[in-house]
Amino acid sequence: MTGHVPQSRKAVVDRSEGFGERLLGQLLDRAHTMPPQLIAPLVAEEVRRIGGRDVSILLQDYDQVMLVPLPGRGLMGGDPLPIDGSWAGEAFVNETRVELPVPDGIRMFLPLLDGSDEVGVMALTLNSVDDDDRRLLRRLAGLVADMLVTKNSYTDQFFLSRSAANRGAEA
Repeated sequence: MTGHVPQSRKAVVDRSEGFGERLLGQLLDRAHTMPPQLIAPLVAEEVRRIGGRDVSILLQDYDQVMLVPLPGRGLMGGDPLPIDGSWAGEAFVNETRVELPVPDGIRMFLPLLDGSDEVGVMALTLNSVDDDDRRLLRRLAGLVADMLVTKNSYTDQFFLSRSAANRGAEA
């Protein structure tokens, strides 16, 4: 026996790239070379590829009472949201996806978790949501959380955003 497996007995493995892998892979590939301040706009761009809109990346403030939107092209801005009493806060506190029917679709709030650390919430609106969307968005939220944590050490943008709510309260 030479250890050679006849051609007819080799298992064929499909290594083609599916839609979800392509979306997450493009985000990951592009993020490696991107400055930190462009990560959130890149996420908004990728969410649009799956039909999402009104994207927000909300980070927990340092006092742990508000979720503060990151600024950037393609992102919804707005005022910080309270953790207590908001849909985004519910997703954050319970570390679970929240789906809210809205007139033009489903507003989704996905916790941004890096291991056991809660980074914030990603919010977006889709026309409709199925299990494939939920799976892809859960994975996207995990990747976004990892990227934010990784890039955090290279910029003060996230620090400034997270402390902006505190400055506003002091004024």
